[in-house]
Parts: sequence; C-alpha cells; structure tokens
Amino acid sequence: MRYLPHTEDTIRSMLETAETDSLEALFSAIPEDHRMRTPLDLPQALTEWELNGHMEHLSDLNASAAPAP
Repeated sequence: MRYLPHTEDTIRSMLETAETDSLEALFSAIPEDHRMRTPLDLPQALTEWELNGHMEHLSDLNASAAPAP
C-alpha cells in the first residue's frame, strides 16, 4: 500500500500558497535530468512491532566500553 499523506484538497491548498497552478510547475526549477521518474527500490514497510524488534537487534550490535550494571 502506498502512503499518500496529501489529499487533493491539501495539494490544491499548497499550490495556492505557493502561487502556482500545478505540481509540475512547482518543480519546474528542477532540471529534468535531476528528477526521479521511477519508484524508489525500498524494502516492504515494517509494522511498529517489527520495527521495534529490528531497532533492538541493531542496538544489540553496538559495542559498549563499560560493562552493563
């Protein structure tokens, strides 16, 4: 499932605030060869619990100079 935080209304409001009429116009200052046109190759999202377990695993890999009490 894609995470799309912006609704059509919030995009329209943002464009009005930026005083432009489209997302393409908003990003027109970015050269075409610097724009990403393909989806990012990201791993599947983790649940909150999976992420907590993953972060705990990563923290277990850290070395400590002092022994734990």
